[in-house]
Amino acid sequence: MSPWSDEQANPAKVAAAYDKAHAALAALLAAVDGHDDAVREAATLLRKAGAPPMTRYVTVQRGEYAVQEPERVPAARTAPTVDERTDVLALEIGRHHGKLLGGPVIATLLEEVTQAHDARMPFGQPPFTRAPLSEHAGRNRDQVRGFLDRAKGGETK
Repeated sequence: MSPWSDEQANPAKVAAAYDKAHAALAALLAAVDGHDDAVREAATLLRKAGAPPMTRYVTVQRGEYAVQEPERVPAARTAPTVDERTDVLALEIGRHHGKLLGGPVIATLLEEVTQAHDARMPFGQPPFTRAPLSEHAGRNRDQVRGFLDRAKGGETK
């Protein structure tokens, strides 16, 4: 049996999967942004409403010295706490809500996917997880975009 199959080596199939992954990543980033906006807004409102800070400093005797040590303030839905400097809030003891940010989410996702699937790079280029994404994209963007554009136009060469 030939290693070539029009169905397996179908550029249009690759292009469609690329578009689907692009849309899924855009939706993921939109969800992260929505989460982060909600946390930021809640933290701002809690500060304006005078919610207590998440951390208070208590005096602790250490031998002959009294020192200030941080202590978490208990939180509840009826008595939330909020960090004074960052957008982190607590609505119950031991459970904090903070911004997630898109960069860490995508980096984690890509690292997990490349652990499960071989993300091979062209000969002479550093492994996928060993160079910045911008370096890999800069080296390969024209080839990838050309392939995808031809695939969407119906060309198979």
